[in-house]
Amino acid sequence: MANKPSIPKGTRDFLPVQSLRRQYIFDTARKVFQQFGYVPIETPAMELSETLLGKYGDEGDKLIFQVLDSGEKPIKASQQKLSKINLKEVFREVTKELIIELVENLEDFGSNQSLEFSEGLIEQWLLEKSSLIGLLDKGIQNDVASSLAPLIYDFYINSIYYKWRHGRADQSRVEFFNYVTNPPVRKRLIEESLTSFERKYTSELSKYEDLSRDIIIGRKELYTSASEKALRYDLTVPLARFVVQNQNELSFPFKRYQIQPVWRADRPQKGRYREFYQCDVDVIGSDSLLNEAELLCIIDEVFTNLGLSDVRIRINNRKILSGIAASAGISEHFQTMTVAIDKLDKIGVDGVKEEMLRNGLPEAGVKKVLNLIKLKGEATGTLKMLAGAVVGSEEAYKGIDEVKSVLKALPEAVREKVELDLTLARGLNYYTGAIIEVGHDDFPSSICGGGRYDDLTGIFGLNDMSGVGVSFGADRIYDLMEEKNLFPETLKAASQVLFVNFGKEEVMSAIRLAADLRTEGLSAEVYPDEAKMKKQMKYANDKGVRFVVIIGEEEHRAKTATVKDMLSGEQDALNQKDLVSFINDKLS
Repeated sequence: MANKPSIPKGTRDFLPVQSLRRQYIFDTARKVFQQFGYVPIETPAMELSETLLGKYGDEGDKLIFQVLDSGEKPIKASQQKLSKINLKEVFREVTKELIIELVENLEDFGSNQSLEFSEGLIEQWLLEKSSLIGLLDKGIQNDVASSLAPLIYDFYINSIYYKWRHGRADQSRVEFFNYVTNPPVRKRLIEESLTSFERKYTSELSKYEDLSRDIIIGRKELYTSASEKALRYDLTVPLARFVVQNQNELSFPFKRYQIQPVWRADRPQKGRYREFYQCDVDVIGSDSLLNEAELLCIIDEVFTNLGLSDVRIRINNRKILSGIAASAGISEHFQTMTVAIDKLDKIGVDGVKEEMLRNGLPEAGVKKVLNLIKLKGEATGTLKMLAGAVVGSEEAYKGIDEVKSVLKALPEAVREKVELDLTLARGLNYYTGAIIEVGHDDFPSSICGGGRYDDLTGIFGLNDMSGVGVSFGADRIYDLMEEKNLFPETLKAASQVLFVNFGKEEVMSAIRLAADLRTEGLSAEVYPDEAKMKKQMKYANDKGVRFVVIIGEEEHRAKTATVKDMLSGEQDALNQKDLVSFINDKLS
């Protein structure tokens, strides 16, 4: 029996209606981009690994999809370069993957289903879904999975499941699920589970230490030796490479937009996919803060045209954050600080504090940073308070002046929508100035974001080429618009007019008239088969076709046509020569 077809987790198929709606988002953004003078480019789906690695920080590098070469040569190369690690470390990493999966699916593994959760299912999960097991030598994947599965199953049933289900019997399954999937609780559960797992199975794990000499697992060495290529993580770093490589053919400042897919090895969840589209708009080769103001106007225009005028547009400045770090005495930990702050919405203030302390930041400095980024209110007043709190930091003063200049350059209608948010960090390494992020109260993640990068092209040998840009998350915007029912009903139809097929003679008139409609810029199609009328009308209704044109034997002989408006149900009889003007009048 053939396996049921499926697609990789974190990817999606799009039906015709969905594709039309996605195209509506792209077309809306594209029209606005072009109105502001931006031109399109395209870059390959694959870039050289060295182009991408090291540009997004350690967190980002972990999410880059590597494209492994096939054949004997790259396998030998990887075996020469890859580092060997202890099997206990493999077990720890794999166990962490699975425990996270278990916690996120506890609702499905309730008391009435616990017996269905078996060692076999765990072993199958390890072989099919664990990225770590997938990197092990093929010859020992099954041995590792079969050795690890009973340990994890026993631990899950007797520790995780018992402790986190029976230990909270006062809660319903839904309440319990909401409790354990709360980020701080889930994090504590995972850490406690791993510690307990290692303590309980130390003796069992030690049995496999000899085997660890035969286990080769890839880290960054795998990616840079066995693979020279990677799927692009975003469109910004490829843009920098594109500008450097094609600088003699471009006019600066170079204003470009790009609408293409990107890939990230992220954990799929609502609004977060492994393959998704970005709509990027950037200016390269200009230091002017008018570019930031223009991008904020573009953001407002695009979302207003999509029916999302109530988005929250937030800005900050990386120089302000650098000044805050300096005033708190933690400049050497700046990147660690911004990566932690960037997770504020996900793990909360306590989680951010814990992460910074765990990474060696002094408690006094952490406290001051958290107090400063909590400053809120009207932008001018907040900036004034901030200036008083970072006395002596020229970097912070420069960032404050830049924010003031950007806000001043905005039309009043746009400026009223822009908020200053000092918690906005965006943890990517390449941002150096303005930081922009757009969200909506009805959606859990940002739907647009970007900022200033002063020397991104410098990593490819072209110095002093500043840039600024934003990226629209098309897939998240789609989810939000679908949830709020904002797509026009007319997007359902690929054709405005359908001609019914009554037979060989009549269909010739239909073909001629359909061509006339297309010449006038209207979309029209002729049903290909001489099928029953009911079937053809159902086809038109399913596709959302506005008009159905009927040319039967009598109409063909009299050179007339009957037009049915599928919205109103009205029918009109007219001469065939008047069909084009009739349809145009109805649509105007």
